[in-house]
Amino acid sequence: MIQQLFREGTLQGDWDSNDRGTNLFWYTLDWPRNPCYPRYYFAAQFQQKGRKESGVSPAFDLGRYALIGQVWNRERLQLELYEFAPLDGPMGQVMLWREPEVYTTTVTPGDFRTLPYTESAPTISHPLASPAVFRPAPEALQQIAAHYHDPRITQVRDKVALLGYDLDTQCFKPGGVLIVTLYWKAMEVVNLPYKVFVHLVEATSARTVTQADDVPACGTQPTARWRVDEIVSDRHLVVLPDELSHGTHILRVGLYEPQTQQRMDVLDVAGNPQETFLDLTTVVW
Repeated sequence: MIQQLFREGTLQGDWDSNDRGTNLFWYTLDWPRNPCYPRYYFAAQFQQKGRKESGVSPAFDLGRYALIGQVWNRERLQLELYEFAPLDGPMGQVMLWREPEVYTTTVTPGDFRTLPYTESAPTISHPLASPAVFRPAPEALQQIAAHYHDPRITQVRDKVALLGYDLDTQCFKPGGVLIVTLYWKAMEVVNLPYKVFVHLVEATSARTVTQADDVPACGTQPTARWRVDEIVSDRHLVVLPDELSHGTHILRVGLYEPQTQQRMDVLDVAGNPQETFLDLTTVVW
């Protein structure tokens, strides 16, 4: 049934599920799986005969999703389908989709967005003309090494590049959310477990009005696991305050070691440190 809904265009977008099996890659016709605030979340009920309940909880807050449908097989609820709804809450009537005894349509290779199990490079809506390069300063490494009582840390060469970003401002208003997806690439082996910060700064007062700090991709892509030259998609949900003021706001990002709060430096084209953050763009409300 999920495959049929994707084929007919009822469902279009990235997804995640508590089911870690491989079948969902086929059922979703190779729409990308995203473990951090995707458009859809499929909650399998695991009621098959002889099968123990299994599955994992989502890495993101499912409270910002609305139940839009259920898939039934005979008299068993098989799956609940949630859609991202950060402002609207419940989206009306819950659809009931029942699996027929037999499907008469045939799935062909042309129904898939890409060849199954092939990883295509992400499309970055706002690529940076020159990737922003981050590296911890020697002084920061000394403080981190002292904290962990490990002098080897002073020799690490952690170096990452920010290639660009996506920005969804549809819900940018008081009490809403700002959705930011950052695209990182490890330029050298990353040893330390950095967190990413996304700050929204009031341009006139330079005051940080809200922020989102997390291990990349809702905790599913820790920096110490990044492979060199691999592009990491890192989505952040910035919750906006009810008293958000009118005017221009700066979107500011960076990385820091969480135990010591030591930030990475942003380097210029000559490799010299400039700041410990990068101002990506401005957003106006």
